[in-house]
Amino acid sequence: MGLLQIPPEVLAKMSQQQRARIEATMKGAASKPTGNKQRVTKDDLSSPVWARRTSESCKYTVVTFNRSQQDIRVECSHGNEKEVGTIKIEAVNSETIKGTIQVNSANPGRRLNINSTFTGKWIGSSCSKE
Repeated sequence: MGLLQIPPEVLAKMSQQQRARIEATMKGAASKPTGNKQRVTKDDLSSPVWARRTSESCKYTVVTFNRSQQDIRVECSHGNEKEVGTIKIEAVNSETIKGTIQVNSANPGRRLNINSTFTGKWIGSSCSKE
């Protein structure tokens, strides 16, 4: 899937070894977990996460929103490229969330499917300004 981000004319000029090396590098990078900390307030939890985002090129539609679940449909257009996907967030318990992001992106001659999972956990009642 990652090779689809490289223009076909560039791929055509690569040797099989170069393509294999790039593919292995991209697969390795995609499988490594990353982490960050984000401050979330009570007010932040009173509306769907992505519903607060604004963009001329993307539309976010809330499908489900309640205390334990958020489902959002995403539709974006960037020139000839179209992206359609879903974001699902589930409160497993009062300290843990999990979710998925699935996006299908297409432009003339190329397709890209993105599947991502994430987890989150409560780490404290106060946070620094960092």
